[in-house]
Amino acid sequence: MEFRPRQGLIVLADSKVEFVVVGGVAAAMLGSLRETTDVDILVRRSSDNLARLARGLTEVGARVRGSARPAMPISPALLEGVEVMTFDTEVGEVDVLLVGRGGWTYERVIGGAERVDVAGREVSLISIDDLIAMKRAAGRPKDLETVEELEALRRLAAVAETGGDTPASASDPDTGPGD
Repeated sequence: MEFRPRQGLIVLADSKVEFVVVGGVAAAMLGSLRETTDVDILVRRSSDNLARLARGLTEVGARVRGSARPAMPISPALLEGVEVMTFDTEVGEVDVLLVGRGGWTYERVIGGAERVDVAGREVSLISIDDLIAMKRAAGRPKDLETVEELEALRRLAAVAETGGDTPASASDPDTGPGD
């Protein structure tokens, strides 16, 4: 199975699914160099949206991870009442989160999300601040390593916004400038 996250996002956007890209693909879209093997999406929990999500997942041949059954149409009922479900698809692994670790929901992050263009489609991307907090809440070693990288990217962005004036935290995280 080839990992094609862009194609997966295109199908979801074309299916009019209300979602925010989170996880490793979001980190990469924000500048991280870490590799990932799945797409994580935080999805709005509503009957209509879950029906659109089920159609989009069906379009990419989704089946619940670990299932020996061939891909079949996904029922919206399968998605109701779950917090996280992982699918193997023709475009790679897709983690559907209705509630992320630490109680993160679509409604919690959509206000700060950035709208980005993916092959002519508008996709919501979690903010760097929310992704840092979400990964910190997950607490796994790989998430905490990503937090360090994202914080460094955030410091670099702050330097760029100030026209090169280096805040103390961006210069040297231990001592600051001139110490």
